[in-house]
Amino acid sequence: MSAFEVGVNHIDAMLTAGMRFAYDGHSPLTWFWPEVDAATNRGDWTSAEAGKQARDRRRQLNPDTAGRVGAVLLAENRRSVDHRYDETEIEQPYNFTPLLDQPDPVCCPALRMPMNASLRVPTW
Repeated sequence: MSAFEVGVNHIDAMLTAGMRFAYDGHSPLTWFWPEVDAATNRGDWTSAEAGKQARDRRRQLNPDTAGRVGAVLLAENRRSVDHRYDETEIEQPYNFTPLLDQPDPVCCPALRMPMNASLRVPTW
């Protein structure tokens, strides 16, 4: 199986699409990191500890976080390529540049590529 490095424009398109989705009346793209640990109280996601973890670990894609999120995506993509081809290259610094137009729907299947590539790294 192959792995390839995506370009900065690809990351910009992903982040722009993620933020535009939120502005179209949907909830912002949100995730938890580190993940919420269900083992704190097995079977009870309403426990006080799980609720505290959810509040403390909630992350959101917005204009303030886009640069950091993009840098992480590029770093993980580079790590995947390095792992696949036994390389040790360092990614270039990333600065988010929002796309002026709505990302073309044709690129939507391509937005899954970095995630698929990152699954090749054992620690992902």
